[in-house]
Amino acid sequence: MVAALRKVLLLVLPVIVLAGPARAQADAEITAVLDRWAATYGSATSGAEMLPLYHPEAVFFGTAFREPFVGRDSFVPYFQQQFDNFPTRALAFEDMVIVLVTPDVATATGLYRFDVATANGQRAQALYRVTFALIRTAEGFQIIQHHSSMLPQ
Repeated sequence: MVAALRKVLLLVLPVIVLAGPARAQADAEITAVLDRWAATYGSATSGAEMLPLYHPEAVFFGTAFREPFVGRDSFVPYFQQQFDNFPTRALAFEDMVIVLVTPDVATATGLYRFDVATANGQRAQALYRVTFALIRTAEGFQIIQHHSSMLPQ
């Protein structure tokens, strides 16, 4: 009986803890990471400027590649190519759903809308699906996994 009660408490207690002020604080921290991601994407001139948002061992599965990038340093060419091709960029997250798995692990899933322009002024807009997995580190929440994909037609 005691063992069964202990199992129930282990399952229920995290939900109780994550429903209060800790949940609100974590949501605010994760939203701040998303805001920094969008702002950095829109203003960076070097792909390396995106790296502090990611955990050193992060994995990124971008829309245009068949293989994931493993380790945040491998992301630099991906972002640099985008920054070079589209010197004018804006990004907005839409309909993001944040799930706090534990106080130190979360996911954020939704859409991001890109509004970009080439150096000669040719504009393009695109809406993609996005999922981030984030973990709390000494620096705060960082992205450990990033997946982006096109919306189905």
